[in-house]
Amino acid sequence: MSFSDETYAFQFRSCLSPIYYKEETNHWYTWSSLFFFSGSGFKHVEGDEDEDFLLTPLFVWGKGESQRENYFSIFPFYGNIRNKLSYQEINFVLFPLYTEWKYKTYEAKAFLWPLVMRGKSEVRDDLRI
Repeated sequence: MSFSDETYAFQFRSCLSPIYYKEETNHWYTWSSLFFFSGSGFKHVEGDEDEDFLLTPLFVWGKGESQRENYFSIFPFYGNIRNKLSYQEINFVLFPLYTEWKYKTYEAKAFLWPLVMRGKSEVRDDLRI
């Protein structure tokens, strides 16, 4: 199956969906195979590009031209994930042994998540034991 819209420079292609599909414009693309192996890319206004590859949920890798776009994760051993799952940053080592995350001004760290956690922002202060 294939569809394109010249007005928005949009293209959609699929082969026996959900076995494979790809959507793209001049500025971004996303593709997936069985919703298990997927990727996406984005071209920023400044000309920088970043790409993400996922082998859900075990492997996540992002690369780009700036430091904030570079990350790597092999769940549950080690991970540094940026701008995914609605968080600015998620880090973990031997999940759930140590986990930390950031969302806007809120930063939290957890040991044996969800049993022990400390989080703080300008308007919020959490301690859980």
